[in-house]
Amino acid sequence: MNIDYKKVGDYLLPNLVIENQNYGEINKYGLLRLEYIKKNKKGLYQALLMKNELTNHLFSVSNEAKERLKILMDNYIKNDEKLSKKNKENNQLEWVKLMNNYNNTAEEIILKELIYVWCCHKQATCWYSHYPKRKDKPIMATTSIWSIKNNLKQSINYIINPEKTINDDYGKVDYDYLEGKKDYNFKKEKVCYVSTLNCDENYPYDDMIDTKDYFNKKYGNLAYHGYQSFKEGEVTPDIAHEIGVKFVSEMFKDYEVVVATHQNTNHIHNHFIINSVSFKDGKKYNNNRTNLAKLRNISDSLCAEYGLSVLDEDKFYKRTYTTSISNDEYYKTLKEDLDNVISYSVTLKQLFERMRSLGYKVYSRNGVITIYRDGKDKVRIENVFGEEYSKERINQRLYLSRQIVFKPMSQKSIFEEYSKTNNHHKGIYGLFLYYCYLLGVFPRKHPKQYLPYSIRKEVYKLEQTSQQVRFMHEKNIVTKEDLDNFAKNNSNELSELKGMRENLWKRYHRAKTEEKQTQILAEINDIQPKIKELYKYDKYCKEITKRAESIQNNLNNLNKDIQKEKDNSREIWPSIVF
Repeated sequence: MNIDYKKVGDYLLPNLVIENQNYGEINKYGLLRLEYIKKNKKGLYQALLMKNELTNHLFSVSNEAKERLKILMDNYIKNDEKLSKKNKENNQLEWVKLMNNYNNTAEEIILKELIYVWCCHKQATCWYSHYPKRKDKPIMATTSIWSIKNNLKQSINYIINPEKTINDDYGKVDYDYLEGKKDYNFKKEKVCYVSTLNCDENYPYDDMIDTKDYFNKKYGNLAYHGYQSFKEGEVTPDIAHEIGVKFVSEMFKDYEVVVATHQNTNHIHNHFIINSVSFKDGKKYNNNRTNLAKLRNISDSLCAEYGLSVLDEDKFYKRTYTTSISNDEYYKTLKEDLDNVISYSVTLKQLFERMRSLGYKVYSRNGVITIYRDGKDKVRIENVFGEEYSKERINQRLYLSRQIVFKPMSQKSIFEEYSKTNNHHKGIYGLFLYYCYLLGVFPRKHPKQYLPYSIRKEVYKLEQTSQQVRFMHEKNIVTKEDLDNFAKNNSNELSELKGMRENLWKRYHRAKTEEKQTQILAEINDIQPKIKELYKYDKYCKEITKRAESIQNNLNNLNKDIQKEKDNSREIWPSIVF
């Protein structure tokens, strides 16, 4: 690096010039962005600072936020008659209240989409990925999700806006008619690209509120706003909406959802409003790392199924998703069944038929094989289990299973084998059966028999219980106090080791020589098996505690039923006359 100096008196001062700086106002959104990356994304902050791009970044965010706020507010004012100038004069308090509500809604969208996001993060897409008009950034199929803490109704109205979701195939006549009809229900798929899941398409907001009231969960996050964008010119509105509906059906099957496909930008994109409370069991949706990984995996696999492009695979999210399904009984059983069927199948068609005979649904689209059971997750096997389960690799495995090496046999031996295996068929048909036997088309003895899925599920539970019993025996756990003490000590040791590992990783990243990094990595690898073992013990303790409480509740209910029967018998006994 060459630096020019100039002499000032007795000193040589470097000629440092600040280049590529955009000058302008950094508004409150830019300052909020600065505060966020400074506290939460220190790596990004340092990178922007060292590259002299921090000012440009904040200036761009400020402009984007200001422009977005104007677009949203203009849209709200245009579509709500209560915000007209006439109503402002007649009912000023109501007008101010509505303006504040809409302004809060717009600011919430801006904060979630522009300010509190990580630029290199695929799942929470970077601040420019929501704005297709920026030609300098390539945009493929991306996803994002954020919470809605207030103004749920306005959020729903925003995504079902007919100007953005209108189906142009039905002509402008319908659209003109909609504009003139004040209380027209836009939530009709034949007119607009809007659909609902698990709620009334005419009143999704009311259904969501009813669910919250029923389970008494009215506070906290009201809902979640999801976003799915596609590469420009790669998808039609019909296909985008179809993908969106399938996506929410797989990801949020126990929640009430509104799906809308917007066409108001160069990039067609889907919006989702998901109720935070499940209508099925009242559980709140947890927007954690595991669910984000699952959300991304389903979106990417659906796009691959339709032949659309997605962003490069993120190893962090792939690892999180793989870890989350590694101990899932449904995925383990499906993989086991698939491997078994591949081992004795000859063609792909035969593989599909045999998987269907085991109770699975199977289909293939654009080279992507999907297998699932009714009511369970759809598993696109290549995306979940790896490249060995791609359609091409499975065909190769099936081809290898058809290659049988034959040893030369004498005419007498052939006749003897034929006599043993075929005593009832003669002539050409008998010879055909014999060669089928030699080629492995027919099984040597009896075809493999597999236990039904329901029985294997119970066997899996029994194996888990056996592991827990062995664990209790090895650790001399007899009473609940023993279990609680062990769980406490195990948790403390786990926290200590995790802290040690975190410090080692910090040292690893600060290390300046490769030798030092190798040494620290060896220390991390030494404690990793112990951490894994402690995690397993922690899981055992939680499952045993949960099962013990369930058994105790069942015993209490049984005792109550027995006591109730005794009381009833005492009431009946005196009434009997001898």
